[in-house]
Amino acid sequence: ALPISFDPAHKGHLAISREAKKRFKLKKVIWAITKKNPFKKESKISIAQRIKYCKKIIGTNSFIKIKFYEKIIKSNKTINLINHLKKNKSIEIFFFNGCR
Repeated sequence: ALPISFDPAHKGHLAISREAKKRFKLKKVIWAITKKNPFKKESKISIAQRIKYCKKIIGTNSFIKIKFYEKIIKSNKTINLINHLKKNKSIEIFFFNGCR
């Protein structure tokens, strides 16, 4: 999972995802969009708009899945996302965090 606000998504996120897929032989990379980057002021772009832009950046890279977990896990904390993902025992989790 790559938990970032994706505010906005860019080709660097795609490059990180492709490299992680190759280097760690991953089948899927999840872009876990967060509502707000803790290092930035409130976003002017809605979650829906960011998801739409992420899909545009991803293009034909179908191994990348876009998810907004905060409503599901009722938290914006990384540890809660990790614990939620760990509930699925059939998957192995690699966690990548990108900040500027």
